[in-house]
Amino acid sequence: MTDSTLGRGEQRDRTIRLVLHLSLALAAGFETFAWITTQVKPVRAASPWQNDPYDVVVSFTEFLVPALACLIALRMVLWRGKKQQPPHRTAQLLRAATASTVLVTATIAADWIALAVRANRPAWSLPATAILAAALVPLTAAAVANLWMRYSLLRRLPVEQIHGSDWLDDLPPLLALATGGDRTTWIRRCTPMLTLIRGHFLATTALVALTAALSLAGIEAHGEKWTDPMLFVFAVVVAAGGFFAAAVLGNRYLVIVAQPPAPGRVRRALRLAVGYGALCLPATVAVRGEILHLVGDDHDNSPAHLLLLIVVSAAATATAVFTAALARRQAA
Repeated sequence: MTDSTLGRGEQRDRTIRLVLHLSLALAAGFETFAWITTQVKPVRAASPWQNDPYDVVVSFTEFLVPALACLIALRMVLWRGKKQQPPHRTAQLLRAATASTVLVTATIAADWIALAVRANRPAWSLPATAILAAALVPLTAAAVANLWMRYSLLRRLPVEQIHGSDWLDDLPPLLALATGGDRTTWIRRCTPMLTLIRGHFLATTALVALTAALSLAGIEAHGEKWTDPMLFVFAVVVAAGGFFAAAVLGNRYLVIVAQPPAPGRVRRALRLAVGYGALCLPATVAVRGEILHLVGDDHDNSPAHLLLLIVVSAAATATAVFTAALARRQAA
């Protein structure tokens, strides 16, 4: 390897580090903006995007973006010095940063749409609403710039580099670094757990999603002093479905947990259907008003009624995706 090749590699690594740090900065700025506009009541009251379908977007991205940022920051701990990085780690970090920025961009887009259609217009006030709109400008510019920089880097990396390993493989070296222990020892200790997670990815993801949903719903129920048990159940189902879908469908792009191809057409189609069916739970909540109005049943907005609506919609979506995936594989 020549000095010029090494120089180009070091320059590329410096650029990638810069892009990743900018992604973390954008995530921090977005999270600050999201927290203020959703948790500070006087600010939220003047927000055009305080109601669905706009609010359902930030309800998930305000948790998913910092989760991705934490994963990126943890994995970047291993990227120290001038040592050449494994290609899969570089590609996966860039993909994670891209996914984080896409989530930020989607939320900003929803906010701009709310402004454009004058959503919740009677609640607008000066200067609060004007300040919120102005705050979107630098966030939008930063998100677009971040996406362009990562696109320019990712398109130069071969697609196959993403599958060299997964994120779980970096857990033992991280633990060794944190404890000062031996990497081989940590690999031996972690292998059974990592094998279990990889072999039962859907079950593990469902358990984590349900735990997170129960925690968030419990906090919200306590803070808002809910008295209707069905409202709690509804909140848990929506949150668990959203988190499960984000993990299952996002993992196809991020390769956080490497999964062997499911054996058989039916199981592969079923895996896809479960992910999209879960995604339909929060998606239906976002457009519930339009659906209920369309079917002429918009007089009942009780949690039990809405729960039935989203479960039926999710089941219908999962069935449609399963049928389409199975038919496509049979045709192939």
